[in-house]
Amino acid sequence: MSRQQWLKKLEKELKKLPQEERDDALIYYGEYLEEIPEEQWEEASKQLGSPGKVAAQIKSDYAITQLNREEKPGEKKSQKTTTKVGWILLAVFGSIMAAPVAIPVVILLIAVAGSIVAGVIGLIIGWLALLIGLVAGGIGFIVAAVVLFGESIAAGLLVLGCALMMMVIGVVAFAGTLKGLALLIGAMGRGLKRRKDRKSGEKALQQQKLLEQERGDNDE
Repeated sequence: MSRQQWLKKLEKELKKLPQEERDDALIYYGEYLEEIPEEQWEEASKQLGSPGKVAAQIKSDYAITQLNREEKPGEKKSQKTTTKVGWILLAVFGSIMAAPVAIPVVILLIAVAGSIVAGVIGLIIGWLALLIGLVAGGIGFIVAAVVLFGESIAAGLLVLGCALMMMVIGVVAFAGTLKGLALLIGAMGRGLKRRKDRKSGEKALQQQKLLEQERGDNDE
C-alpha cells in the first residue's frame, strides 16, 4: 500500500468525524508520512499500523475529549444523556479496535517493570546474603583465632581482630539495610495513602459538581 493509498483509506475510515477533526488528522499524518524516506516506507507502515487501527485510535481519543468538555448550559438533559452515551460507545469501540496494537505494548511494559522489580529484589537479597556471609565468616575466623592462640598469640590476636571487624561491619550494614528498607516502604505507603486521599477528594468534588449541575438543569 502506497502513502497516498494509506491516507485515502484513513480519510475513508474517518468520514464520520467532524470535518475539522478529520482535516487535522489527515494533515498531521500527511506531514508525518512525507518525512519518511521512500526506502523506509514499508517498515514504517508496519510500525504505524493499518489505517483502520489508526482511525480507531483517533476516534477513541476524540470521543474521550468530547466527554471531558463542559456541557452547554442551554442544552436539555435528555440530549446531554444521549450525546454522552454515543461518545462512550464510540470510545469503547475505538479502544477495542486499537487493542491489537495496545495489548503488545502493555505486555511489554509489564514485562519490563517486572524485570526491574525482580532485579531490585535480587540485588537486595544478594546484598543481605553477603552481609550474613560476612558475619558467618567472622565467626569462623574467631574459631581459627582460638586455635592459633596455642601456637602464636600474635597471629591469634591478628585473626581475632579481623574476625571482630568483619562481624561489626556485617551486623551494622545488615541493620542499616533493614532500617533503610523499612523507611523506604513506609515512605511508599504514605505516598500511596496521599494519592488515594487526593483521588477521593477529587471524586467528591466531581460528584458535588455533577449534583449542582443536575440541580441547575432541573431548575431550568
